[in-house]
Amino acid sequence: VRFVLRRPIYRFRKLRMALRWAEYLAPLFIQNIKLGSNFQGIIKNVRQRFERKKIMKKRKRRLSLLTSEQREEKSAILIQAKFRSYHSRKLERVYRLVCMTEKEIAAFKIKSHMRTWAHRARTRVREKREEWHRLRLRESNNNDLNFEEKKKMYILEQQLQKEVKTKTSQSMLMRPNTRYAIAWKILFFVALLVELSHLTMEPKVRQYKNISKNEKLDVSTVMEYYLVPDHINAWPECAMYPKKAKIHWQEKQEFG
Repeated sequence: VRFVLRRPIYRFRKLRMALRWAEYLAPLFIQNIKLGSNFQGIIKNVRQRFERKKIMKKRKRRLSLLTSEQREEKSAILIQAKFRSYHSRKLERVYRLVCMTEKEIAAFKIKSHMRTWAHRARTRVREKREEWHRLRLRESNNNDLNFEEKKKMYILEQQLQKEVKTKTSQSMLMRPNTRYAIAWKILFFVALLVELSHLTMEPKVRQYKNISKNEKLDVSTVMEYYLVPDHINAWPECAMYPKKAKIHWQEKQEFG
């Protein structure tokens, strides 16, 4: 306590340095956690994809080794199994209906009503789409439509556009081991690597400054200078404007 009271400025500097280190390391720690989880997800999806391909190859190889009679017998067994499983599921459903409680019966009724409502909605949208296609085809074939038919066609078009917007705004599920999902995760992994390198190199790069602009450098400016190609107008052969000034680095001089 006596030391703290005698040297408060020293303690304040230590505390400020600790806060700066925490401000620098906290984003790095968060990005490392994201990086690790995404890398594990990519490895898992790639492994699942290779295992699925291996199983499909084995199945095709086994089918190629069978004779035509064995294939017909296997197909007949599969058809019988599907038919028996359908009847067994029907019996199981009836048994569950008999043994259900009041809450389960109410939930089953709500589910059946929702399925009926969804089926009617899909049927209604399909009928609207067919009617709109019919009117559009008549109009494209130079068959004059009267005012009521044109009005109906435009109303149907607006309703279908509204349905499309509602469906596209909803979140849709996707299998995690598809080629698109794996490519998307790899791109996200690369973006995390770029962001992590940006956070790591930012304090080092800010020690230099651009002489032409007399301001501190950042990682984005350096990456743009080295990775983004020059505009065609900046080429000496096609120069319409003066060539852009190069970035000069100068180590920051600290005074004090």
